[in-house]
Amino acid sequence: MNQKIKYPGIVCGVSLVMMVVASRAFAYTWQGMELTPRVSVEQSYDDNITFVKDSPLKDYLTNLSLGFDLKGETKMQKFSLGADVTREMFTRHSSFDNTAEAIKASYWQELSKFDQITLKESFSHAVEPRSFAEEFVRTSGLYSTYNNAFNTDYRHEIDPKLAWTVRYGNEFTDFSNKDISRSMLNTIGTGADVSLDAVTLLKFNYDYSYRNFTPGSSAQTHEISSTVRRFLNKRLYLDLQAGGDFISAYDNGNYAEPMYRVALTQDIDETTQTGISFEKRYATDAYTQDLFNRSVVAVNLVKDLTSRITGLLTAFYGNGKYVIAHINEEFTGADAGLNIDLTKKVRLKLHYTYSRENSSESTRDYDKNLYSLAIVIKF
Repeated sequence: MNQKIKYPGIVCGVSLVMMVVASRAFAYTWQGMELTPRVSVEQSYDDNITFVKDSPLKDYLTNLSLGFDLKGETKMQKFSLGADVTREMFTRHSSFDNTAEAIKASYWQELSKFDQITLKESFSHAVEPRSFAEEFVRTSGLYSTYNNAFNTDYRHEIDPKLAWTVRYGNEFTDFSNKDISRSMLNTIGTGADVSLDAVTLLKFNYDYSYRNFTPGSSAQTHEISSTVRRFLNKRLYLDLQAGGDFISAYDNGNYAEPMYRVALTQDIDETTQTGISFEKRYATDAYTQDLFNRSVVAVNLVKDLTSRITGLLTAFYGNGKYVIAHINEEFTGADAGLNIDLTKKVRLKLHYTYSRENSSESTRDYDKNLYSLAIVIKF
């Protein structure tokens, strides 16, 4: 069989079956819990599947995904669980075929009139980076990344204008590329929120984090910051954050560096935000045993063009320098897409994604273009 048409044929056939099934399917509700299965099929063309500068490999890819969302809510509790399994198939380079998994869970409970607790857990295993922010710090190449993150926070309202929070987070990252050490990050912190008036909030935070590589060394960070949040309307707000990071780094050096962030954010719903942000700081990451002095601009826009068509635009620009290795990095990423609701249950997604890495270490450079078309069905 001609491989150039094999997977597109699968896409057309599976898409037709999915649309027929969707016309008869529905979400399932039981004892206040709602289960929504979903399935998607995606066809894409990638002109650099291995993230390299010289002799990049091009290929057509087919992704078949199965997943579900499970949600429940009472007056005092909220629960959500989502999971996806994706089979990625390469037309020309089938040795790169892989299966990716993702799980997200969250739980919120009101313990009393003044006390709340939140728990969040996420796991992902994938070959492709999950975001431009990850791609910016990611070591080049085609390999699997395993990431598990757990976060919890407890909030106590002292009075209507003052709340206190304590939090803990743990993140574990491992790689199929054994040239990269696995990483463990533990963070504990506390903070206070002070309402000055109906539209102005002050936030004071302290966080301690400890990142350890195996094999390898470790780094510790004490971060102190304050934020002014100004609500421009019910869902749109401006954040102005400033503070300092006090870091004991992998080279046994001690650093005291400023950090600041400016962000304009709009909450679309509980899980979707749009906005623009700028951040400057020294930071550690899961890929490199080094301190990264970086500046980042990120844009995420969502716009309803018609009642059935939504436009999406994501842009990312980052530059920085690794303090120990003395490597300069510059990264540019952009994603433009359309979501077209064919029916209440069937959505067509069209996307173009571009990313470019420019490094003072030329072996890290690459350009990458990705064109994709997907059909997603929620039953």
